[in-house]
Amino acid sequence: MPGRPGKEFNMKKYGSTIKRIVFTLGALFMFWLTAVAYARMIAPDERQDLSTETVDLSRQEIRRLSQLHGTNVIKIERGTVSILRDGRWIPVPTGDRG
Repeated sequence: MPGRPGKEFNMKKYGSTIKRIVFTLGALFMFWLTAVAYARMIAPDERQDLSTETVDLSRQEIRRLSQLHGTNVIKIERGTVSILRDGRWIPVPTGDRG
């Protein structure tokens, strides 16, 4: 190089270093792309909960239960209905409709 007397420019040394950096950045990008694809496409399918299941209570029954127990928050699970009181879920009777 013209600015550094006594030192020659070694293209092979810098070329292999640049190749290593580009390869590392490419591998990191592929890892990041895989992680984003998993989080966006695959993970939401695995996070399905009971809210996607069919509930056999009508809206009128849900409204009646919330008014009866004086709350706006009702959790409906398989076979149980719970209301939120003092930060705890308390199961309440729903009555037999059978």
